[in-house]
Amino acid sequence: MVIFMDENLIVRLEREKVVSATFRKLGTAKKDKVYKAALNAFGEDVFDRVVLDDIARLAGVSKGSLIQYFGFKKNLLSFLAEMVVCSYENYFDDYFSSETAVRTKDRIERFFLKHLDFRKNFSGEFGFILLMLYENSGALSNRFIMTIFDIQHRYIQKIIERGVQTNQLRRDVRSRYLVSVLHSIFISLLREYFLDRSAIRKSDFEIHLGRSLNLVFNGVK
Repeated sequence: MVIFMDENLIVRLEREKVVSATFRKLGTAKKDKVYKAALNAFGEDVFDRVVLDDIARLAGVSKGSLIQYFGFKKNLLSFLAEMVVCSYENYFDDYFSSETAVRTKDRIERFFLKHLDFRKNFSGEFGFILLMLYENSGALSNRFIMTIFDIQHRYIQKIIERGVQTNQLRRDVRSRYLVSVLHSIFISLLREYFLDRSAIRKSDFEIHLGRSLNLVFNGVK
């Protein structure tokens, strides 16, 4: 599967000197090959141990070309971070555009469970998110994770606001506190069920998630 390349994003990254004009002018298939090779490397190991020669070999380009495309290894990591954020946001925007669940609790539960599908369909991107969350470098890692968290927070907030507007949740509930609690539950589940990258039993995840959500929603309906 060729990943969607947002050319407007590539142009912005060129303007910010993250990628070069040479990279921008590559065909989609070649950009995709470089992206996947780099994603594989940075999704499997920490920044200091990632070797540009290995990425170049997997991408079918010379190391010199890779340096010409990005200049520095940190720029390649920045490029990946922007691409993964774009993939994550597009995936869940598409999901919510066709979501049919009515009950607020069901919408929250299905949003959390949908990450099992994201992990399956975008395993490289999911692995990259986990490594950036716990192991990768400094300021960029923090900024990347905060961006992902902001996206998750925004989705949860929209679901809760809809629940209040449709009288499924009490209007005296402080929505922002409820959103923060639900997001904290999600992050906790992310750590417990996804960090070791082993096979996840969906039934176990659903049971843990259901119990956690029941504790929250029984007090706010």
